[in-house]
Formats: sequence, C-alpha cells, structure tokens
Amino acid sequence: MSRVPRTIFLVARGRGLYASLIATSVVVLCAYAASYSLSVLPPHKLIWLGLEISPPSQSARYFDSEVIYAPERPRPLESTPIPLHLDLAWQGRQSIGLDGFLRVTKTNAFLVAHGGRIVYERYYNGYSRNSYFPSYSVAKAITSTATALAIKDGFIKSTNADARQYWPSTLAAKFRQPVTISDLLNMRAAIPVQEQYDSVFSLLAQMYVTTDLKRFMQQLPPVHFSSMPHFEYRSATYLLLGETLRGAVNDNLAPYISTALWKPIGAESNASWSVDSSDSRIEKSFCCINAKARDFVRFGLFVLEDGKYKGSNLLPAGWQQKIQKPTAFKGEFGYSHGWWMLKDRSDPDFSAIGIHGQYVYINPKTNTVIVKFSDYGAEQDEALTLRAFRKISHLFAE
Repeated sequence: MSRVPRTIFLVARGRGLYASLIATSVVVLCAYAASYSLSVLPPHKLIWLGLEISPPSQSARYFDSEVIYAPERPRPLESTPIPLHLDLAWQGRQSIGLDGFLRVTKTNAFLVAHGGRIVYERYYNGYSRNSYFPSYSVAKAITSTATALAIKDGFIKSTNADARQYWPSTLAAKFRQPVTISDLLNMRAAIPVQEQYDSVFSLLAQMYVTTDLKRFMQQLPPVHFSSMPHFEYRSATYLLLGETLRGAVNDNLAPYISTALWKPIGAESNASWSVDSSDSRIEKSFCCINAKARDFVRFGLFVLEDGKYKGSNLLPAGWQQKIQKPTAFKGEFGYSHGWWMLKDRSDPDFSAIGIHGQYVYINPKTNTVIVKFSDYGAEQDEALTLRAFRKISHLFAE
C-alpha cells in the first residue's frame, strides 16, 4: 500500500472510531436521560440488578437508604453453643443433615435462639457476625409490627380503620370504597399491581426500581372495588401500608421504627431501610431493611415475647395470637398480618419470608427463633424449609 492511500486509510479508520465513540456516548446519555425522565434507577444499576451480576445478598448497594438507629445499650444476647445433629426431610423423600441443608440452600447466615440465648450460629461465603443482610419481604413483618405499635401508641384507632384517611388526597381519590388497614395487612386490598417477577416491564418491577414512589402511587389506575373476598399476595399492598403508617405517625418510617421498635428490641447496630431516592426518601415498606443477623434475632424475640419491654407490652393485646391464625390459605401456606405459616397447624409457628431464602421463624411452642439469610432461588423449597425449622425447634421442646 502506498503512503498516501495508507494515510487516507488511517484517517478514515480514526474517523470511524471517533464516530463510534460519539454514537456510543449519545446512546449512553439518552439511556441516562430516559431513566431520569422515567424516575427509575440509572442504567448501570438496572443492568447489575437485572442480570444479577452481584448475588441477591448484595442488593442494598444499588439503593439509597435511611438509617434506623440502635439504642446506646443493646439487649445482651448470650451465646450457649450446642451441636445440632439431625436429619431433615428434603426433596424426593430424601433426608439431609443440617450441614447439607444449609449448603444446598446457599445459606449465608443461620442462627437459632432458644430461651433468649443463641444456641447455634454459623456464617458462610465470606459473611460474618458483622455483615449486613437484606431482608427482602421479611420487611413486611416489620412493617406489620410497626403498624401494631402505632395502634398501641394511639396513632391508629384499629385495624378496621379506613387507611385512606392517612393518604394524600390524590391517592385516596383513586379508591372508591374503604380500604381497611386489615385489608392491607392481610393482602385483601385490590391493589392493581400483580406480583409478576418474570418481566422487567411489570408494575412490580417499576415499583422496585423507581426513584419516586410518590409518583408511582399517584399513577396507579382507579380502583372500584377496594377489598377482595380472597387473599392475593401483592407487595404493593405493603407499599400502601407504609404510606398509611407514614401518614398516621406524621413521619417517615425509619425514624418511627428507630424509636418504636429498633431501640426497644435492643438492637446492637444501626440498620438501614432502602428508599426510592435520596431526594424523595420514601422507604420501600414492602422490602429492603438491611441489618445484622443478630438484630433480626432480636426482632424475632420481641415478637415471640409479645412485645414486652421494661415491664410493659408495646404490642396490642392478642397481637401474637392474631399472627398465629391464618386469615387465608394459598397452597401449603397460610398468611396473616405479614407472616406465613404451614397449613398444618400442629404447631403455632409462623415465619417472615423474603425472596431468595430469607427467614425469621418463630415457634412459641418451643420458645425458638430461627434466622436464615441465603442466596437461594426466587421462591424455592419454602415449605420444606419451614418444616425443617419446625423439626429443629422441636429439639428444644420441653
């Protein structure tokens, strides 16, 4: 190739690279501009979340958050370790040992408390006692408990109250009939947001990644029949329960939870609650509280002990009994006030459950709390896991 044509070739190639760089920059800028106008997370966060480049246990890094403050003096959690040897029923009628169960369900933290003491505590995959774990829908049980505390504190009259009185008028106007707090607690409110995990374009996905939850709620379509005669699991009901609680206490959820729950349970560390954005600061009340495993144990003990704190009961009378009685059934499960339970009620046990294998399990019969955080499948082997917890808890039956 002669020198002149070679020079022309190099210049042309340089111009081509330059044009490609400009085109790529324009596409990237348009993507970020679109995410801003649509009020969703920026593209780089959406890609990491959508492709699950990081494990589910690392999801908190993609969201802004508000602090849930711990007390100056945490509740002591004494540890009396004991070995746990037992076989657990598993898939295909096989039995599996505890270590195998924890391994196959991709456990990151597993703690068992009996009689207020930690009797078993294990961490895996680089996690430790100082690690923070995302709750996913375990947060629904915390939002439910906070609602009970607000009733006890007098901010809400009862679970029969119409939740619309605590909402902004633009949101309340979308619902033509009363929406009771009980409807929200027990997933009987006809919120038009299906629990659809398999589409990035679903309203559920938009609710999760929006940076403006107020706007999301204002854009919900009108609802003519507010209460459903049957149970249907929809995370959006707990978004509206959070809005109810926010209006009732006239504050954001994280500050109220700090005072009403996190300090009374004697948490050892601050937690965080993922919000839509640092500008809007609306907590994702349907998910996403990030805390240490031992503090989730303390939360479980608080519910197990029916809200006892310094000689007083912070929860309304009979709240734990309400939790234990399913208001609805779906397959192998019952549901009540943000908690799941096996349809077989031979034990009065119940559990908060979050996607990817997050659990706070409580068995009043055996005085046991079990906490498990995992990177397991979306909704995988939950009934088997609850049966495993029940069997573990019966090692301590008196």
